[in-house]
Amino acid sequence: NVSALSDEVCVIIEAKLGIPTAFTPNGDNINDFFSVTDGIYNDFQMLIYNRWGSLVFQTNRPTPGWNGMFEGTEAPSGSYSYRITFQNTDNSRVNRSGTFVLIR
Repeated sequence: NVSALSDEVCVIIEAKLGIPTAFTPNGDNINDFFSVTDGIYNDFQMLIYNRWGSLVFQTNRPTPGWNGMFEGTEAPSGSYSYRITFQNTDNSRVNRSGTFVLIR
């Protein structure tokens, strides 16, 4: 067996996920949905919770996202949390969570 140096470099590709910190679902077609930026997301899931931990929205599609409605009425302004999971292009599981503000 012979060992040799190689110029080959292994690069780990990290999932870059554009997640807004606030959105304004007021019907002006600007920032009306809480959603992630375009990309390829396999086995995508997004869950959104209100400040008391109740699930207010869930989807298996990255777009269009949440329009700020809950049970047929406008969800109130305030802080919400999200949990997003998907499979990256290298088939590793990516988990992201955080908070954002709904502004009316």
